[in-house]
Amino acid sequence: MLVELEYTGWDRVTRPFKVKILASALDHLIADAREAYRVYELMSIRRPGDVWKYLWVEVIEGPDRVQYKDLVPLVDFDRRFMWAMDDTEPEDACWLEAREGAEFFNEMWRLYAQVQAAQAEVRASADPLIAIQMESIKIGRHPLDSKAETTVLRTRPEYVTPTLPKRSDAYYQKLKEMLSRTDVRSVVTRGSDYDYQTHRMLCTEQRRRAKELNCAPYEAFPIDIWFHSFDPSVGWGASFVRHFEGMGYGDLWLELDVDDDGFVKFLVEEEQHHHKFILMVNKGEDLEEYTCTAGDGWVLFEDQTEERQFRKWGEEMIRRQG
Repeated sequence: MLVELEYTGWDRVTRPFKVKILASALDHLIADAREAYRVYELMSIRRPGDVWKYLWVEVIEGPDRVQYKDLVPLVDFDRRFMWAMDDTEPEDACWLEAREGAEFFNEMWRLYAQVQAAQAEVRASADPLIAIQMESIKIGRHPLDSKAETTVLRTRPEYVTPTLPKRSDAYYQKLKEMLSRTDVRSVVTRGSDYDYQTHRMLCTEQRRRAKELNCAPYEAFPIDIWFHSFDPSVGWGASFVRHFEGMGYGDLWLELDVDDDGFVKFLVEEEQHHHKFILMVNKGEDLEEYTCTAGDGWVLFEDQTEERQFRKWGEEMIRRQG
């Protein structure tokens, strides 16, 4: 929204006051919620005035004291102006009258209607990771309900969502296929190249199996993941073990990093990490006693040896952790 104003100073000179109001942060929030990320944050917008927290101001022309070189949150921009009865500065009166006028009022309701439509869409979603959050929000048992304040992530226009897929469509299709196999009863991930969509697929499958088997998530489908500071899964009802170093066990090993130094081969052949399946994003080196198939953006190794001491140890470790 472009706001074009002008005010006459004490010196009787009329000056322009022009700013642009940017609402892209709300668009980002809605898009993220559709991907099961930031659902609680979206549903926490319950008043029309809540939308102001997400808006940015870009000053094009205005008083010297608000000549910001960068974007500034609208809520902070508003604090630069105040009513002072007969001593109210002309530029303050100009801005405050506009903020209390019809243009801003109508924009607030337009944005709130956009949020309400998105909330209705998310509320009706069949995505199990969204559905469980909606149920917990409904009964006041979402993990974030206990926090003193609701998070407001006011993203900048250049924001790049972490939900963007990092792998090929063929990789996700292969992963979906592997997760549907009855001989994949557990998963372990290793590597620093975190992929939101992979994490989402693992937790979705865990929720599906837990519902089908009527048992706890980790009991239904143990997941061992490499530690990342970013964790979007609060409220998903998922359960997993995090490791900071070393490596856990899973029938399916997801190698998140590009293996360009033969480290996977070292772990398998030297350290005896004989997982049944290893799904990677690149070929790496051949592995002894493993067959290899590949497609666009994925490589799958399958162990041809049925009995492995490593797998017996891994299954026992999972039982203890469960």
